[in-house]
Amino acid sequence: MAVDEGPEALRIDELFVVPEHEDESVERQLLEYAEGYAIAKDSARIEAVVDGDEETALAPFRRYGFAPSSSAGRLELTLP
Repeated sequence: MAVDEGPEALRIDELFVVPEHEDESVERQLLEYAEGYAIAKDSARIEAVVDGDEETALAPFRRYGFAPSSSAGRLELTLP
């Protein structure tokens, strides 16, 4: 996972789990870590940059609660 800290959001640029570990909830664990990190840094949201419209790339973020953003190719999760 590659992240970039912005002034109001933590941006996830890449999230990749090797195929042999995809069914072990590694994606969820990485997103949980990113959420905790973003909250600790007082970020208002997490933005995920997703190349294209491939469902495989979008699925982990959607399962975690990310919604489409106003920016093309991005999903976002508003933090408490």
